[in-house]
Amino acid sequence: MKLNIIFLFWFLFLALYLHNITDFPVFEDEGQYLLLADQITKDPVKNFYIYLQNGLFPLYGYIVAIGTKIFGDSLAVARVLNVFLASSLVFWINSITKLFKLPIIFTVSAISFIIISPILIMNTRVALLDIPIMVFTAWYIYLSARLIYGEDKKHHPYLLLLLFFLCAAFLTKPTGFFGLPAAVLLMMLSIKERKKTVYLKILVYLIALAVAFSVYFAFSGQIKNDAGSSLVTHLSISQFIPQIKQNLWLT
Repeated sequence: MKLNIIFLFWFLFLALYLHNITDFPVFEDEGQYLLLADQITKDPVKNFYIYLQNGLFPLYGYIVAIGTKIFGDSLAVARVLNVFLASSLVFWINSITKLFKLPIIFTVSAISFIIISPILIMNTRVALLDIPIMVFTAWYIYLSARLIYGEDKKHHPYLLLLLFFLCAAFLTKPTGFFGLPAAVLLMMLSIKERKKTVYLKILVYLIALAVAFSVYFAFSGQIKNDAGSSLVTHLSISQFIPQIKQNLWLT
C-alpha cells in the first residue's frame, strides 16, 4: 500500500484516539504509575529506583517522568504516549503485509479493525502497561520474522532494532517474555542461513535476556510482591501463587 495512504490512516487513528484523552476517569493502578512518575520529576536522583522498589519494571515510568518534566501533566503525557505507541501498529500491519506479500484488502481491513478495536480504545485511554507491552512485543516478533523472510542484504540495522524492542518489552513488564517463544521459533527456522548471521541473532536474544534478568534479580523481592495484582485478588503475587497451585492440585 502506498505510504501516503498509510499516513492517512495513522492521522485518522491519532485524531480519533487523542480526542478528549484526559476525560476518562483515572484507574486505580494508573494513579500509582503517575504518582511514582511525579516523584521522579521532583527528585530524580533520590527516586531513580522508585518503580523497582515498588515492584514495577521502570522503562514506561521513566519515559512518562521525562515527558512530565517537559510538559507538566503526567496524566496527559502517559495517555498520549500510549496513543502514539498504539498508532505504530498501523505501520506494523503494513510491514507485516509487505513482508508476506498479502493483498491490499487485508491491509485495509486489519488497519480499519484496530482503529475501531474496543480493546485499543479502552487501553489507550488509561496510563497502564498493556499498550506498551503489546506494541513492543509485536515489533520484536515482526523483526524476528523480517530477519528470516526479508530480502535485505544487511541484517545489522534490524538486529539492533530487535535488541531495542526486546529490551523495551522486558523492561516494561515481565509479560514481555510471552512473545519470546514465537521469536525464538522464527530464529530457529533460519538455521540454513550463514552461521555468522545465526550467531548474531542468538547474541541479540541473550543480551536482551541478560538485561532483563539482571534487573529482575537485583529487585526480585519487590517485583515478586508487585501490588499490581491487588485489583483482582487483593493479594501480592507471592501470596496468591501458592493458592493457585493448591487449587490446581485439588482439581
